[in-house]
Amino acid sequence: MAKGINAMCQTIQNSIENSIAKDALRGMIWLALRNEIENNNNNNKKNRIRISHQMKIISFKRIVKIACFLLVV
Repeated sequence: MAKGINAMCQTIQNSIENSIAKDALRGMIWLALRNEIENNNNNNKKNRIRISHQMKIISFKRIVKIACFLLVV
């Protein structure tokens, strides 16, 4: 009788430990995914800023070229 109860307790304990391990793993995966999404969002923001800065430089160069052309003509 005692062996049966001990075995049942051990089974319950193993089940609880497996459940905790699965929850911990889910949490780690969720955190990793969230960090990856945040990193992608930050990189996208940086790229957008970089592209808009490049566009400003290009448009400034065009304005300078047009101004020089008008001065020459």
